[in-house]
Amino acid sequence: SQLEAELSRVKAHLKSTEEYIHAHQMLLSPIRKLPPETLAEIFMHCVLAADSVRSLQEAPLLLTIICRDWRRVAIDTPLLWQSLHFYLPPHLNQDALSQRLAGISLWLERSGSLPLSISF
Repeated sequence: SQLEAELSRVKAHLKSTEEYIHAHQMLLSPIRKLPPETLAEIFMHCVLAADSVRSLQEAPLLLTIICRDWRRVAIDTPLLWQSLHFYLPPHLNQDALSQRLAGISLWLERSGSLPLSISF
């Protein structure tokens, strides 16, 4: 009875330890060791192909939702934000229009003092 109790305790501890290791394996990922400048350069290749659109499905906005570090690097890289394509359909209500305009304003702020390429 005591051996079974001890075995159960050890198995529970093993399971807890395995879960802890699994939860923290992402912290050991090689990409986390890249300097921010290198990561920013990689990010630039994500947006070179076309005009950036305000979509969480595409860079640069997509890069801001991966993790805190990627968000910081993406926001702090004005070159990612120097091109913007947006669409303002005529049927938008006032709230939706205000949200879009706020998003566009934030995008333009992130571009810093770089020359802009804007299409709509």
